[in-house]
Amino acid sequence: MTSGFFDFGAISRDAIDNSTIDQLADRFCDEKGRKNAETGKRYRRELAFFFDTLRRFGGDPEEPSRQQVDRYLAYLLMEHQAGHPGPCVRECGELPYAPASVARRRDVISAFYEYVSAVPSRPNYNPAKQLHVEQAEKTAVDILTEDENLTVWNTTRAHRWRDGAAVGLAGGMGMRREEVVLARAENLGQNEKGHTLRFWRVKGRYWQTEIVPRPVHDVIMASLDGRTSGPIVTAAKTKMTRNADTGLLEPEHLSVRGLTYVFEQIREYSGVRPDDLHCHLLRHTSITYACTLRDVSKDRIKKFYGHVSDKDHRRYNAFANQVFVREIINPMQGPRFWTIAA
Repeated sequence: MTSGFFDFGAISRDAIDNSTIDQLADRFCDEKGRKNAETGKRYRRELAFFFDTLRRFGGDPEEPSRQQVDRYLAYLLMEHQAGHPGPCVRECGELPYAPASVARRRDVISAFYEYVSAVPSRPNYNPAKQLHVEQAEKTAVDILTEDENLTVWNTTRAHRWRDGAAVGLAGGMGMRREEVVLARAENLGQNEKGHTLRFWRVKGRYWQTEIVPRPVHDVIMASLDGRTSGPIVTAAKTKMTRNADTGLLEPEHLSVRGLTYVFEQIREYSGVRPDDLHCHLLRHTSITYACTLRDVSKDRIKKFYGHVSDKDHRRYNAFANQVFVREIINPMQGPRFWTIAA
């Protein structure tokens, strides 16, 4: 018997039939990790949290009931409560999760038990299939104030060009954290409108070439210091790696975890959002500010920020229209950017 996720015929039947649920989870996440390492890590982390929580509350991930999975999803939407039975894991302190995040976690659980149901010795049963996660209607977007945004921009450039480049890519170009760490110097260019950057969109999975705002381009060039290849946002300067295509040594690119650490440092030395400054907050801010500009096409804004559907973009536009009565110019873009980039 085979599954859409895995061909069990390739492994000893006894080894599969005798596997515990934790061993099956390892196999499942390893298979996901072969296609995408970050996806494999995320699935492993979220399944481990589900197993730990279920066991802490007296359940068994070997045979969870549909009601237990439903209660787990409801638990993720709750405010953090003190006095959980057993030691409380780190993730509990991050409650509540957003409905969209809970829905993704449900999908991970459902995919795993669909995989488990293909094991010959196990029942064809998926306790998470078609469970509904209530989606809250929200238009509010967490963004930086104009003063906070300007402070982050000014202090990072003064502190370290590398930090300024990371902030510029996130807040000036609205790039996601995975896109920031993958951006490379050799993909910088120029056309009749100005400086450009070709980069990989992780949502939608496509290459996009966009105009780089002049302030962001200036800080990128200062950070590169004459370098014409390799990652724009680098790890520590002492770390070098050999490019598999060119064979040349180049600075090691920053990982997503490394970028998170950079933003932890930024919030310390800038004093902005000491508990909650992250790369995506700058993206939220950049999109929202752009949506306040009345003469800029909403389709152009949507394309620039890599929104693959109207639904992705609608919340920012609604929030900008509800909250702001005047246009806001993003200092990382400058007053003429959207005229040039239109």
